[in-house]
Amino acid sequence: MEERLIAPGHADKFRRAFLLSLMAIISVLQLPSCQVKTETEYFPDGALKYQKELVNADSSIWLVTEWYSDSALKWHGYEINGIRELPDINRADNCHLDVEGNPSSFKLNHNYNIRIRVDGIHPDDFLLYGIGCNVRPIGSNYNYDFQIQPFEKGEMGLLLHVIHNGIPTKVCQFNLLAG
Repeated sequence: MEERLIAPGHADKFRRAFLLSLMAIISVLQLPSCQVKTETEYFPDGALKYQKELVNADSSIWLVTEWYSDSALKWHGYEINGIRELPDINRADNCHLDVEGNPSSFKLNHNYNIRIRVDGIHPDDFLLYGIGCNVRPIGSNYNYDFQIQPFEKGEMGLLLHVIHNGIPTKVCQFNLLAG
């Protein structure tokens, strides 16, 4: 086996390079964490309820995604200083109505749980009006936001508005058949 000797001057160079590398690694490890700040909350059954990601700490802008307890998307949008930011509601062409149980028809005087999803607008910001049906918010239900009850046979309508700059603004309308 051949033994290699390093000249004294070279050993110091290797040792110095090694120590500099080690110091660089230690200094990087001591830097403040550059991880994205997130907050999450879960439903009692363990399903994800919402996740917030800090986008801009200076302006306190958060990107928020919220789900119903059945994992359906409830809302995806921005909060600035704790206030939900409304998107350009003039282009709110992505309105989706979901009725619990997907009934093929609506019976008079029966209650139906519904949820409406509009890209970027939280259901708590909806003003929902019924034509030919009563509409009421459900409250603490984990999967649906409103309940409708048809009281007239024939076509019934759901008019969805959002308060924008202090003015109720129509976002979309759903026409359904009752009776």
